[in-house]
Amino acid sequence: MNHDFSIIDACMLPNNEQACDLYLAGLQFSAIPRCNQCEKQMTARKDRPNSFRCHSCNTSKASYADTIFKGCKISKGHVLLLGYLFVCEIPLIKVSQMTGHCPKTVRYWHNLFRQAITFNLEATNDENKIGGDGVVIEIDESKFGKRKYNRGHRVEGVWVVGGRERTQEKRMFAVKVDDRSAETLLALIQRHVHPGSIIITDCWKGYKSDGLIELGMLHTTVNHSLHFVDPTTGAHTNGIEGTWSAMKVSIPKRKRTENDIEPCLFEYVWRRNNQGNLWASFIIAIKDIYNNLELLDDEIYKICN
Repeated sequence: MNHDFSIIDACMLPNNEQACDLYLAGLQFSAIPRCNQCEKQMTARKDRPNSFRCHSCNTSKASYADTIFKGCKISKGHVLLLGYLFVCEIPLIKVSQMTGHCPKTVRYWHNLFRQAITFNLEATNDENKIGGDGVVIEIDESKFGKRKYNRGHRVEGVWVVGGRERTQEKRMFAVKVDDRSAETLLALIQRHVHPGSIIITDCWKGYKSDGLIELGMLHTTVNHSLHFVDPTTGAHTNGIEGTWSAMKVSIPKRKRTENDIEPCLFEYVWRRNNQGNLWASFIIAIKDIYNNLELLDDEIYKICN
């Protein structure tokens, strides 16, 4: 089986453990683990299937012990199938009906997949910065929430700051913030945007041109109280504002809270920045999550519930 994956492949793996092992081996998952104490390659035990022993210190370890499959109660093939359906954005209840797994099990794995994406994005932030020399980036902030008592104009929720490239890929970032001060916004832009970029914002006082110049970026603004597109410079933030609309359609209102919104933001950004290459990016994310397994306790899983 090659690395190109389809729904046919995904549906075959749960019923063919050998094919699943071959597929995972091709993806360089660690089917033969190393000893945690000696760091030596372990050998298969003849008296116990899917188990390995270190001949130096005589310790044993299960196959895939150092991967996302560690201790899982369903087969590796079913994990991959759930992962494929997650990448395809199939709703949780529909996934439960298609696979026969109860909604609680599907939710558990969806939460774990979102955490894998989150860890991967945070770990690779430097290489995933957007922009660069001469690249235009629209930056804006938006409040995610709902009207108090479902009426009036008062909106309760969280502030999110985001940026979007004016490139064919339209790569972006979106981050929850506690405030919109100049210090917060400049630190955020420095973390997510390459020097040399051309930044376009509205006239919010937090976007200080002198601070952006110190970061090696040019800055222009559009005054939304007068016009949507600056008649002199042509500056506008229509792209990122359209992105906010799309994000608010994809993120349920119940998730637009201080505790729940971050995994949703990370997932949206991950899907946008890896469009056309989602399955390969997903595999990278779940391969890397083992290094963070000690962080994935029940409280973290509850983030996405």
